[in-house]
Amino acid sequence: MHSNNINDMLREGFTEKFARYYLEQIEAENNSPLFERDYADWAHSMGFLAHNAYICGLTPDNVNEYLSDYDYYRIWPLNNWSRIWINDKLTLKYILAGTEFDGMMPEYYYYSSGKGLRKLMDSADDEQDIDALVRILKRKKALACKPNNSSGSQGFVKLSFNGTFFIDGQATDEAGIAEFVSEHKNYIFTEYLEPAEHFRRIYPKIHTLRVITVNEHGNDPYIAASYIRFPNSTSGSANYRADCDDVSYNLFTDVDVNSGTLGGTRKVFAKRTESVNVHPDTGIEISANNLWGGGTKEKILGIAKLFSLVEYMGFDIGLTDRGPKIMEINSHPGIGYLQMFRGFFTDERLGKYFRAKIDMLEALSEREKLSRNGITR
Repeated sequence: MHSNNINDMLREGFTEKFARYYLEQIEAENNSPLFERDYADWAHSMGFLAHNAYICGLTPDNVNEYLSDYDYYRIWPLNNWSRIWINDKLTLKYILAGTEFDGMMPEYYYYSSGKGLRKLMDSADDEQDIDALVRILKRKKALACKPNNSSGSQGFVKLSFNGTFFIDGQATDEAGIAEFVSEHKNYIFTEYLEPAEHFRRIYPKIHTLRVITVNEHGNDPYIAASYIRFPNSTSGSANYRADCDDVSYNLFTDVDVNSGTLGGTRKVFAKRTESVNVHPDTGIEISANNLWGGGTKEKILGIAKLFSLVEYMGFDIGLTDRGPKIMEINSHPGIGYLQMFRGFFTDERLGKYFRAKIDMLEALSEREKLSRNGITR
């Protein structure tokens, strides 16, 4: 049983940052009418968010097969200081620029600093003002805009132009675009990704291929878990956690880490899942034989080797007609959906990895555990 008292959590080695984040989610679930109280209380006592317990089908018989949300947040950070290489999108872009993995990054055009727009490496325009951004928007027809340091598509906005300017589908004008840019500091303005033809038939907006790599020793990375998330008409194009109602859903498909083939697909609601074979909006079968083809797997593992100090990474990738494109890499991605198809402790390597992390934390002295409380980045 786990204590959800912040002082107890801090004594157990939590950082205050993640202790508060975890408790905020517990409180939100306690205040939600969606979850049965007895089941939610049991899930929370076992260290799981109720939403994740529902979608994974947790019971007293199988709960030990799953890494708890409590322990996953408690062992943060899994990576050392080098996690800044990937958590910052601009840093990631600049590190990969000029390497054999340069082509895996989308084109980066502008950054909105506190002193105005700053030109990035893929802008062909010598200017770096709003007029230059408007010119590239007219030429490219769409730009992706997102906070430089966010994760999970938080703050993602699409700017588009087809004779009329749009901000996330809402018509505006050049002045509206300028106002948006001035109000969104620390944003990057990049290439807007379109899915490859096969995936475009399944759904016309870009999907998210989540790939977890583990490289504990620095030279032997492996793909530990993976899924692909398809947007749908209820969740929109960005990541969406469907726990606010029982109508909206996410759509997840399992990916075999060895073959790269797609497995089962589930519509994931707040407290239930539903197996499907086709995309609910398009009616197209959700299938693919080998996502790792065309060198995709080798490139992912190559980047994991390049960042040899970052032992645990969550790639978010879009598969396009020009190859795989990295939308971001996270150093501590969420695990709820990753465990939906199988618990981490059912996998020998992954189970051993996380048990070792938990054991290392447990072995710390009280003073050493408390010294972790103030870690923020």
